[in-house]
Amino acid sequence: MKKSRSRLSVTKAGSSHDVVRALRTNILSGHWSPGSQLPARLELLRSLKTTPVTLHHSVQRLVNDGFLRTAAGSGTFVSELPPHLNTYAVVFIYDPANWRDKENWSRYYQAMNQATVRLQQETGKRVLMFHGIDQHADSEECTRLITYIERQRLAGLIFTNHPYTFEGTPILDAPGLPRVAMMSDPDAKLPHVPAVSFDGNMWVTKALDHLAAQGRRRVALIDFGMGPDFSARVQAGLAARGMVSHRRWHQFVSLRNSEGATNAVELLMNDRERPDALLVEDDNFVEQAAAGLVAAGVSVPKEVTVIGHANFPVAPTKLLPMRLLGYDANLFMRTAVDLIDRQRAGEQVPRETKLPALWEEEISGQWAVGSRQQSKVSIQKSVFRSRNRKMEMAVS
Repeated sequence: MKKSRSRLSVTKAGSSHDVVRALRTNILSGHWSPGSQLPARLELLRSLKTTPVTLHHSVQRLVNDGFLRTAAGSGTFVSELPPHLNTYAVVFIYDPANWRDKENWSRYYQAMNQATVRLQQETGKRVLMFHGIDQHADSEECTRLITYIERQRLAGLIFTNHPYTFEGTPILDAPGLPRVAMMSDPDAKLPHVPAVSFDGNMWVTKALDHLAAQGRRRVALIDFGMGPDFSARVQAGLAARGMVSHRRWHQFVSLRNSEGATNAVELLMNDRERPDALLVEDDNFVEQAAAGLVAAGVSVPKEVTVIGHANFPVAPTKLLPMRLLGYDANLFMRTAVDLIDRQRAGEQVPRETKLPALWEEEISGQWAVGSRQQSKVSIQKSVFRSRNRKMEMAVS
């Protein structure tokens, strides 16, 4: 433990607000390093031109905020892990506890939630989650986050979505606070917010390469409407490999009605020219797509090769033999913290970072399936496997 005393660097003080600011500035600037002892109370009173009562309340405020700690008979010390170096905030626009947001609380957000918990467990850093933070700046969670920012109690902010809704608020505009956001591309309006995203091109390339290696040529797709750029990317990849996908084979399903994937896949598999491969490009539709394959009486993988999207560690349940290809939320969190730490150290960080698409066997560690599905999934798996075995026997 460092016990050397450092003199106080101060320009103006007196009121409680000024004293808190002066003490905190000495910590934030590194003038008082973590674990170091503050000057004696008499020196602080003289330098700050304040009263013992005001100094006591100011010190206690910084103790409560995590910047200082007091030791009876020894004095006051800077915390070994002060919040501006060790506390990170992860911002979610949806709140799983709010019934209005439940239908939007997809596996992506579940994976980010789990990755946040794991980050804290593995690194010892304090990682706070703020749910339901959107344009409603008067919400309780939003007020709590802004208070953390104004008291300079954060090492950085991690946005799980594009943060455009926070323009004009301290959440996006407060100076000196490193930020990182999940954005498909850097935003010219937000030059101070590096973008981290999952590499969609790599997902398409790895998926189509695998299908080509399996000798598949007729590819159907299920997604929630990822836009013309994504569709063009897929079509170009198919053409380059001698594959085809008719317009009617590309079906869009709403996240609010994921059961529609079952009907769409059953219809696809009863097409006059049946596909021999299926890409399920959203992990919220994987189980429903499997149900459609079973309903159509298709043998997997004998007749159709299936690749499902996944947000690890919350992977969908493989009710049929298929491969999962997706992204590691744990890697996103580690990358975001690294970019924040490098910003704090004064480094120039890249404006854009792409994270790779990974097969399930490439993901280190284990992932969990959403607990709400566990009980019914075990029953569904046995039923699906039984039906699939019967279909394979009938075909053979």
